[in-house]
Amino acid sequence: MIVFGLAVATLEPNINGTIKRSAFGRFFAQTSFISSVKEIVTGKSSPKKSIADWQKIPNRGESIAGYRVSSGYGKRPKPCPNCSDFHPAIDVATPVGTPLYAVANAQVKCWRDANGGGLVGEYTLPEGKLLQLLHLSDCKSGKVKAGDAIAKTGNSGIGTGAHLDVRLKPRIKPPTELIERTLSGKVIPPEEKKEKKLRFPFFLSSSQKQQKPSVRSKGYILPTQGTITRGLDRTAQDICSEHCGIDIANALGTPIIAVMDGEVVFAGEDIFGLGLAIKLKHANGTYSLYGHNQALLVRVGQTVKQGQTIAYMGNTGYSSGSHLHFELRAQDDSQKTEWLDPETVIDFSRLPRNPQ
Repeated sequence: MIVFGLAVATLEPNINGTIKRSAFGRFFAQTSFISSVKEIVTGKSSPKKSIADWQKIPNRGESIAGYRVSSGYGKRPKPCPNCSDFHPAIDVATPVGTPLYAVANAQVKCWRDANGGGLVGEYTLPEGKLLQLLHLSDCKSGKVKAGDAIAKTGNSGIGTGAHLDVRLKPRIKPPTELIERTLSGKVIPPEEKKEKKLRFPFFLSSSQKQQKPSVRSKGYILPTQGTITRGLDRTAQDICSEHCGIDIANALGTPIIAVMDGEVVFAGEDIFGLGLAIKLKHANGTYSLYGHNQALLVRVGQTVKQGQTIAYMGNTGYSSGSHLHFELRAQDDSQKTEWLDPETVIDFSRLPRNPQ
């Protein structure tokens, strides 16, 4: 038993592929057995995760629930064939058939992604973010409770081997807590829930969420002229899911203007596909974003006036024609982005509509 314990302790957290692919290996990788053996052999207790550990965004090479993070969130140093340069997810190297669990009561939807994601399982988290699990081998649609098994990892779609791809929409970095709970099916121990106010926003109670800035219709003007071709997509919780703004089509070079006085906090190439983009911060705490421009007329740190031309409409980034992608955000920081529906804040009634 001691010899076996030494072998497992030596291999953990990256247990070799043969053991991990077995039901035996998957079971022990998700229990405290390995940690217990290490404590017996070494005489040292495994350190408990702190609140900061749970909030942390995992990096490549780190371990979560006994599995190695094979790809982090952000720009890929070496994109795989047919993969984009930017990776909006966390990949974990898991053997085919590794069970995955719901982290909250939800309605799971399963579907196949024609763009390389393979079999996908998705559901909405309590705060409204959409959690997606890609490259699955099995998925069960329907109503589930927190802790229920909902899918199994696989190698479907485009990829470089068996793994789990965890992503959130609107785009935000998945924290360790979310991935750990998805792989283990366990709730966070009570002693690790202390100082809950510091934990990742997904799991904050409604009373702990930051309040939105006061936003009134008065004060904003139209960002450009043209035809509305698409509005903001919503989830059941009335929060942006896939398309987080409004698209207005017009000819190349159509002036784009600031909807309100503000400071330029971003001006350049957007890594999420919006091409040449500008982001303004306004005195009321909101942010406005202008994407797919042909040319930018302002720089970071510059103060602009309402109605000032800040760019010219274009077709840069992921775009199928000349148009402005416009967003309003109530919050915009490294951990959380909260969108507003522009049509509830600005009067777009004067613009014609032609949904694509």
